[in-house]
Amino acid sequence: LVTDVCIGDVVLINEDCTKIAADIRIFEHKDLSVNNSTITGESKIIKITDKCEKEGFGNSLFAKNIVFFFTTCTSGFGKGVVIKIGKDTFM
Repeated sequence: LVTDVCIGDVVLINEDCTKIAADIRIFEHKDLSVNNSTITGESKIIKITDKCEKEGFGNSLFAKNIVFFFTTCTSGFGKGVVIKIGKDTFM
């Protein structure tokens, strides 16, 4: 678990990450999927892209280009910018 991140840092995410260390907006990816069960309680795997999608404008949880603090990467690779840390994360 990486804990020393600041807003604006560019980070890499892949299957080797045990837990995602912040809320991160993805701008580059290859077959990236995450498990949001720590937030939603559902073990459904979510495909992440570099586009928000219409549903994400109303609720960040539905944005397809954001991965959340303490969720896990299940496959693929992503690069993104840290947008929220600590007590300010979606969680």
